[in-house]
Amino acid sequence: MMRYVFLVLALGCADTVTTEDLGREGVITPDTMQADTGDADAGDADAMLDTADPGKDVPDSGPKPFLSARKVTKKSDLIGGPHAYGFVGRSYVLENSKARFLLQDEDTAVHNFIAGGSLIDADIKRPAGQPGSDRWHETFPVVGGRVSSVDKVEVVDDGHSGQQAVVRTTGKDVTTGIVPLLDNLAQELGVTIVTDYIIEPDVPWLRIRTEVQNGGDVSVELPIVGDFLAFGGTERVFTPEGGFTGPTYGPLSAIASTGDGVSYAYTLMAGAIEVPEIDVSGTVAFLGHSAVVPAKGHLVFERYLVVGDGDIASVMASVHTIRNEETKAVKGKVQDDAGAALAGARVTFFKAGDATPGKYAVDQAITKANGGFEAHLPPGTYDLVVSAPGRARVVKAGVEAGQTDVTIGLGPEGKVKFEVVEGDDKDPPNVLGHIPAKVSLVP
Repeated sequence: MMRYVFLVLALGCADTVTTEDLGREGVITPDTMQADTGDADAGDADAMLDTADPGKDVPDSGPKPFLSARKVTKKSDLIGGPHAYGFVGRSYVLENSKARFLLQDEDTAVHNFIAGGSLIDADIKRPAGQPGSDRWHETFPVVGGRVSSVDKVEVVDDGHSGQQAVVRTTGKDVTTGIVPLLDNLAQELGVTIVTDYIIEPDVPWLRIRTEVQNGGDVSVELPIVGDFLAFGGTERVFTPEGGFTGPTYGPLSAIASTGDGVSYAYTLMAGAIEVPEIDVSGTVAFLGHSAVVPAKGHLVFERYLVVGDGDIASVMASVHTIRNEETKAVKGKVQDDAGAALAGARVTFFKAGDATPGKYAVDQAITKANGGFEAHLPPGTYDLVVSAPGRARVVKAGVEAGQTDVTIGLGPEGKVKFEVVEGDDKDPPNVLGHIPAKVSLVP
């Protein structure tokens, strides 16, 4: 059964937010955008690209990076995977050299959001011919306890410029249609909700920018802004502050998940995320509360959805980059008892002295085919717990962030073999034959 956890309250005790930006510093909004009219030093004329338009030649920077935003017109445009639900002709794809994302068209709803326009598929960019591994479920903006009617989905930048590719959804605020309690409490706002899904060159993330436009003569207070998040039931959720098992209701820098072949993270450039409860099937991430949209004005909030190759470390490296946090790489390899590379081992990072029950992991990497692993961590000392199916765990203590030659060996794979037979009532019994049985091992 799917659970939806919403909280129609102002979280914490912060002052009313009246700025136009939540979650990202230095965002240029339409009210503040100005064209640069100064003369740029273009340098050598040979470095200019001839546009056949006198006075408008531009520097030739070489081949443009791959970027695309387009309507899905053929099956190969879809992402694919065990939980991929995009339809040809009813969705839009955004992609670059690292990642692919897919949004539903308006009036197309295959999951929870009945208006369409939600982000329903996400995966890393895979080699040609390799099937996708999408496990993402859905995300869509929540503004003041209400959602967008998504009257229009359009490509506003197809990526040809090489700078960005953008798909935009536009609609009025309406009830969710899926949470009656919230719909009864949240008041009509009379705003327009414009969300841009922006992909930039060579990064494994999507920037999501929502602008709440107030055309009225009075300001509008928003008790909450944020997103509905459903990572998907096959994903295991992680936070940098609480690991896999710790509390998740406090301020968070990110919410991440790990799954088979793909991992995800949701984060902000600055500030914190608050959630009433983390549930892979559905929760709401609050990015701000008691925000005010001024009369004839707007409010902008931004966040990021990151994709990785299946482990937490791959998405947390991107989270640190987005948040401009100092990190150092820890690299190494895991070997079996014969010295051979061991793929699929989990290397879980704890702060020094915390690799004990009741403490929380700060990161986790999964070894590749060559036994290698890599994680990017804040400066400090860490204890590593290494585990693999059928093998005893090993603790490697005192690893410094920045160490790139960590080698960890695991013991031989343990096996227990059972043979279940049926006997008669003799003493000792005579074996009558093998029988099917279920055996459970209890520590």
